[in-house]
Amino acid sequence: MQMIAVLLIKLLNILTWLILIQCLMSWFPGARYSKVYEILSMFT
Repeated sequence: MQMIAVLLIKLLNILTWLILIQCLMSWFPGARYSKVYEILSMFT
């Protein structure tokens, strides 16, 4: 049970970073049309 909690916390940390990166990318012109932004949009 403790292992699942640790994995869940790590997954949430990764998701938080992905959302932050996507938010920062949205400030740059043309970044919304990049492949990286599209991939991040699928996960967030």
